[in-house]
Amino acid sequence: MPGGCILNQLDEYDPETALLHFAQDKKADLIVLGTHGYQGLRHLIQGSLAEDVANHAPIPVLTLPILPDSAPKKVRPKTDPALIQPES
Repeated sequence: MPGGCILNQLDEYDPETALLHFAQDKKADLIVLGTHGYQGLRHLIQGSLAEDVANHAPIPVLTLPILPDSAPKKVRPKTDPALIQPES
C-alpha cells in the first residue's frame, strides 16, 4: 500500500484513543476501519469502535463491512508432517 500504514494490533486499553493517536503520529489523512455492522441490542451492548473513531477523528473515516468469508483462513505450513508423503 503506497504511502499507507496498517495498524493491526493495539497496545493500549482504549482502542479508540490508540487509533486516533496512531493516525495523528503518522499524519494520516484518512482512517479506514472494518465494521461488523451490528445493530440493535448487540450494537448497544458491544458498542462500535468505528462509530466512536468516526465521531472523534479530525480526519475522514472510511468504514468497510467485514464479510464472514473474508477472515483469514488457517493454513497448515508446508513443513507440516501430515502433508509430507512417504517415499515409495
